Amino acid sequence: VDPLDAGTDNGFTFTAPNWPTAPQGVAYRITSKYPSHPAGSFFYPHLRRLPPIATFQFIKLREYELSEVFHRNTDDRRYDVLQLDKMNHNNIDVLDGNRALSIAEEVERAEQAPRIYSEGSMTTPDGAYSYYSITNTTSSTTEEPRSANELPTSAPAASERSALRSLARRYRARRRRKLRADSTDPAERRKRKRARLLDCRVSEWSEWSPCRSDGGCVGSAMRTRRIIRRQRPGGAPCPPTALTRWCATNCSTPQPHEDWRTNL
Repeated sequence: VDPLDAGTDNGFTFTAPNWPTAPQGVAYRITSKYPSHPAGSFFYPHLRRLPPIATFQFIKLREYELSEVFHRNTDDRRYDVLQLDKMNHNNIDVLDGNRALSIAEEVERAEQAPRIYSEGSMTTPDGAYSYYSITNTTSSTTEEPRSANELPTSAPAASERSALRSLARRYRARRRRKLRADSTDPAERRKRKRARLLDCRVSEWSEWSPCRSDGGCVGSAMRTRRIIRRQRPGGAPCPPTALTRWCATNCSTPQPHEDWRTNL
């Protein structure tokens, strides 16, 4: 399992202040290169991918079949249905989400090493949004302080959308060229093969052992597998080599019980 960002709090480090993200951002997968913040707790750009932080194993114990189908009459009562997908506060723009990520990065950077510009305002990395919003009136120009957690709600301009789309197209094209080069380059293929040779290899699972118990009706069975090649530096670790499950023994024969009165 790889780490995920649920979009509930700002900040990238374990010691970041507890600042909730409002509205909640979109959950995304954290990789060794994204978010590309030097203070990030998972930012290791020299790694191809992060090591897994957890492993799930699913074991099917038994299967069930539906024995009867129930047909229920439809409810004739009326309910008020709220179409949440059409509410304004539930609409999440992908471009605004990227901007929120940039602002969160700047908040984290400002917390650790503040940089105050000559105008006296803390600005985001792209300089497009400030922590102070300028309000033009007929009499004078005033500055209204804005919370650091508040995200800009205005939609990006057409020129900004065009620039972002152009950057996305160039990134996808460069990514496709790199993938094609990796698939055709013999050196890259040998590199991937060497990386696979560093991983641990194990055999297939053996059959389940007979059910063993210590005199009760419930026992345990075990199956194992052996290590064919141990992990080398930089390779994947070995998975578990033993697995145990509960099983039921023959309970028809009554078990002898010791009479506690004989010990008095």
